[in-house]
Amino acid sequence: MGNIETIISEKMKELDLAPIEKISDFIIKKKRFYAAPVLNGKKEKVFFKILIVSDSAPTQSIIKEMKMRNLMLNFQDKIAFPHLIKYNDQNLPYWFISQYIEGDVIGFLYDLHDDREVIIPLLVNTLFALHNISESTLTSILKDNFFLKDDGFNDPLVILKLFENKLSVDYKTRIDFLKVHQFVKDRKKYFENHKIILAHGDYTLNNMVINNGEMILTDWESANLGNIASDIAHLWIQLWRYPLWRQKLLTDYVNTLPKEEIDEFKNLFEAKVIFEALAELIWNFDICPLQYRQSLIEICIKTVNVALERFDKLSKL
Repeated sequence: MGNIETIISEKMKELDLAPIEKISDFIIKKKRFYAAPVLNGKKEKVFFKILIVSDSAPTQSIIKEMKMRNLMLNFQDKIAFPHLIKYNDQNLPYWFISQYIEGDVIGFLYDLHDDREVIIPLLVNTLFALHNISESTLTSILKDNFFLKDDGFNDPLVILKLFENKLSVDYKTRIDFLKVHQFVKDRKKYFENHKIILAHGDYTLNNMVINNGEMILTDWESANLGNIASDIAHLWIQLWRYPLWRQKLLTDYVNTLPKEEIDEFKNLFEAKVIFEALAELIWNFDICPLQYRQSLIEICIKTVNVALERFDKLSKL
């Protein structure tokens, strides 16, 4: 894409934006996007994101994020998110300007910055609103074909084998994968026939901002069509340092579900947290702070083994 810093600088000048931090400092980090708060012509803080590579995956990602934010305007009374102000999804380099929401990020990785339990209903209510977007709307989304894939794991055994192959030998000796494969196989019908819901895809602490008592959900580039255990399992595994928090999160979430969906959720959750625990060991271990690494290994392995003992025991971890 040519000189990245020049492209970003020229586009910001064209849009009457000014960087708050040096653009060169950001580029050194070798990101796929330049994404940062900037100042507009009125000296107001806004958020600017521009693609700085031409690879297929990040290209699809930023287009999906723009389309998702436009779609979510239909549900802004129940799901709070930063609205787009201006955007380009027609030609490279793709970019958008959105609201910059002042507030406190709930946490980062495995650290809660705000551990007030009053936040838990906000997390649950947002998930409930996402999961209740109508099937007709989701069908319409698929027709628009903007890379919103079904990540509900229609073939979980293939994914499990992939994860197993990537896992370190040291961890494999502590997990009975014959039992895990049978456990997931027994729940395959739930993955094949699950209720299709809109999942945020990266429902983590650093994508949640509290502003005036409202939870703002940011960063929609990983949105997908998932199942009712998708987002909560992703968040639950990352809350391993806060057992009381995640017990309440799970209890409150189950209490929002219609009775006819509870069994489906429990079976999906039991299997989904196995995938999430393995994913932490495979992909997040290297970015885990050194002081947490051994504990992360232990809790992830324990999670896989306890999941085999069913939901009630798992929910008390």
